[in-house]
Amino acid sequence: EDPPKDGVDDAVLRAQRAGVKVVMVTGDHPDTARAIASRINILKRDSEDVEREQLQGADEFCVITGTMLESRVPKTDNFTDEEPPEIVEWWKKATQHTRVFARVSPIHKQVIVQAYQ
Repeated sequence: EDPPKDGVDDAVLRAQRAGVKVVMVTGDHPDTARAIASRINILKRDSEDVEREQLQGADEFCVITGTMLESRVPKTDNFTDEEPPEIVEWWKKATQHTRVFARVSPIHKQVIVQAYQ
């Protein structure tokens, strides 16, 4: 695991305090990504966070992998009305709850950016 650059954890905290939702997108293994995200304050796992996520059904969205994205890549270059409703709903939840996308390809990265737009 490569250590994060100096100051990244503070920058993440400042962005979060300013109301920015910080998301990490990486090609790293999910375990590595989770560890780094925890070190730099992207994943905060206090008991209140865990309880809220479980109540909202968001726990499954904590870390999303490229494999999980494969069946959810839109059929067109952008998300359109032609997409199945369950795909659109899944991406709404993913963009709301996911903090880490791991083992993603360049195509996955493009889809993730489109989903947040």
